Amino acid sequence: MKRPGFIIVCICIAIIAIRGCRHNPFSFFGGQTDTDSLYAGRKYTIQRPFKFPPITDKYADSLTYEGVELGRRLFYDKHLSKDGEKSCASCHFVQFAFSDSGRAKSANETGLTRRNAPALQNLLWAKQLFWDGKITGLSEQAKDAAHNELAMVTDITISYLKSDSVYDALFKKAFGRPGDITEYKINKALQQFMTTMI
Repeated sequence: MKRPGFIIVCICIAIIAIRGCRHNPFSFFGGQTDTDSLYAGRKYTIQRPFKFPPITDKYADSLTYEGVELGRRLFYDKHLSKDGEKSCASCHFVQFAFSDSGRAKSANETGLTRRNAPALQNLLWAKQLFWDGKITGLSEQAKDAAHNELAMVTDITISYLKSDSVYDALFKKAFGRPGDITEYKINKALQQFMTTMI
């Protein structure tokens, strides 16, 4: 095959692959432009790694690409903290399995804590969360960390999220109409993102 023909064939194959991809890598909206629809996300399926236990988490079946993307954005957003200086990712670094790299103590909005930030990995199989196991659900864990580590002021955070057009659209895509932004949905979105940390 001559070189120009080969290049054309490769381009055609790439276009077909991208069009057939369940998750369009170029847009989390997947071609949906109506930001106020009943559309509530495309199903996100977790692939269980080889030799891992079966997935029994009841929320694993309700994941959507839009919910995971929303949770990811919230995880890295410093506006969730009281002074706008810290995000979840300020203590949970991806390169250290979403831990704080083994520091003796982590720093939150009020200063040094008594413990370091634990790794956030394989949480689908975790029965207890935090070092003392005081929480058993990821949504509750997100809420506890937001209020205690980030000192989140719920009204201010929700007001900020409502003023951001990307968040406004994402909440509608992740949770459907009417797309109102609530603390419950913030925690559920963070839960969806953390569920994918395998």
